[in-house]
Amino acid sequence: MSRATAKPASRATAKPTSRTRSAKPMSRTRSAMAERTRDQLYAEARRRNIQGRSKMNKAQLMRALG
Repeated sequence: MSRATAKPASRATAKPTSRTRSAKPMSRTRSAMAERTRDQLYAEARRRNIQGRSKMNKAQLMRALG
């Protein structure tokens, strides 16, 4: 008796994975923030009195200032 085995999906038909959370394009405000340095974002967070800002990286500061 011969068993039929399923063929694995080829890479060409496999859905590509994305490292981003969303396919949504960056807004103008978000892209403008992306051009700023971490120090500039930190200064803005300080001005807005955002808690925990000293431990945040650039992406976290951008999200907090959002």
